[in-house]
Amino acid sequence: MQHIGLRREQQDAVAFGGDYVIVADGMGGQPAGASAGRLAAAGAENVMLRGPVKAGNGDRILKDCFFNADKFVSGLRNYSNHSPHIWDWPGSTLLVAFRSVDEELWVGSQGDSRAYIWDGEYLTQLTFDDADGFGFITRFVGMGIPDRCQRNLVNYRKGDRLMLATDGMFGPLEDDAIQFVFEQCADHPSSDICRQLTAGALAAGGRDNITVAVWDL
Repeated sequence: MQHIGLRREQQDAVAFGGDYVIVADGMGGQPAGASAGRLAAAGAENVMLRGPVKAGNGDRILKDCFFNADKFVSGLRNYSNHSPHIWDWPGSTLLVAFRSVDEELWVGSQGDSRAYIWDGEYLTQLTFDDADGFGFITRFVGMGIPDRCQRNLVNYRKGDRLMLATDGMFGPLEDDAIQFVFEQCADHPSSDICRQLTAGALAAGGRDNITVAVWDL
């Protein structure tokens, strides 16, 4: 689910198929934020559309997603500006989650969007924010360091729920509030969780674009 918040344009992007979910957040303080978000998601999805991930190939495919996304976003530099300063380059956060044919669950990240897993009792954050103590993103897609993406092989059980979200959702909401929604919606479809979290972020004063994707594993 997506909501533009109080922004003038939607700079988040989402893509999904039967065995993958991708979420990106174009960096609004840098040139071409909306285009960067869309291209980051498209670059990663381009890899996923090659076909099912074979057993033992999860880590390599995750790397390919980030290398391809970085190549797509880096191409924007030719159209936006030629600044030598990295903080003037177009960029995006990126989350990629997929399941291989042998049921392995892989989650990758670069930037400060987040992945969580809900096991029916506890909500656990799977990724860490690539950001400094002042909130500035220190690694992003388009920066030219796709090999430094986070790559996680995630333990899960059937019935767990995986959530990918941009900071427009979790910024205004504490983890306890997010977990409460999962508890209250335990027997509800995942779309209800997305709607309630989006509404909660807006009610808490959120102004940014919001993207929330929940995958029933």
